[in-house]
Amino acid sequence: GMPNPLQLAVIAKANFDTVRLPFPPAWMQRIALALGSPAGRLLGYEPTYVPTGGVPALA
Repeated sequence: GMPNPLQLAVIAKANFDTVRLPFPPAWMQRIALALGSPAGRLLGYEPTYVPTGGVPALA
């Protein structure tokens, strides 16, 4: 699954120089990450994600 939006902000900010979304523009992404990433860090999120639980889908 997907990480929590605040954890995603922490991950995205840590990797912004290598990976970006095509939309919205980079300056908008920087503003959003400037707000979301510190909040995520305060809650203890790290710039890594290890999915928990769940069962892999069969192909």
